[in-house]
Amino acid sequence: MRKTHSQITYDQIAPFYRKISIEKKNYLSSIDKIIFRYFLRRKTLVDLGSGDGIRIYRLARRARINNITLVDNSDKMIEASKKIPGAKVVKSSILVYLPKEKFDIATCLWNVLGHLDNADDIRKTILNIDNNILKRNGVLILDVNNRYNVLSYGIKQVIKNVAIDLFGRTKYKYTEFYKKVGKKLIKMRVHFFTPYEIENYLKHTSLKIITRAFL
Repeated sequence: MRKTHSQITYDQIAPFYRKISIEKKNYLSSIDKIIFRYFLRRKTLVDLGSGDGIRIYRLARRARINNITLVDNSDKMIEASKKIPGAKVVKSSILVYLPKEKFDIATCLWNVLGHLDNADDIRKTILNIDNNILKRNGVLILDVNNRYNVLSYGIKQVIKNVAIDLFGRTKYKYTEFYKKVGKKLIKMRVHFFTPYEIENYLKHTSLKIITRAFL
């Protein structure tokens, strides 16, 4: 079966993933502080697009969640996540992942949704989470990149993004660029979200927004 762009990309990134995570420690820890309270008093957790699994393992351990499932579609990331003590590791696209039992909490962090192929795949993934992955009254935590974030991208780029969104011909857009990782240049193809875009994907689900935060 032909690999997706995200599989190819993260197979290449996998050897450097821990180093990148450390470099982004301030951002990741700020997200973790916001979301940690939703881990408390939960018993089962699935991380969708889990990378090497270390981040979610640490959060789950703090919250005393022992039943952890890590899901990723990258062979190299799966190899890394198999080192996580006691975690169930599943190689699967989050678009089609069908667990035997549903979870109390599902996380999909660090703009994992932005690596899916198109808007329809995002919609189907969220429907899959709602219908097949989360228990009733379960919690889904999403973290996506905001394309209007001036601190991250600068005022000029944000103005450009707004103009593209207002006058561009296509609604779903990717940003393509090369990321230097170690001595390699890895081609990235990522979707950055408008501030309230996720709400459109929730319209035909039972999921309701509890809270949102902008960084």
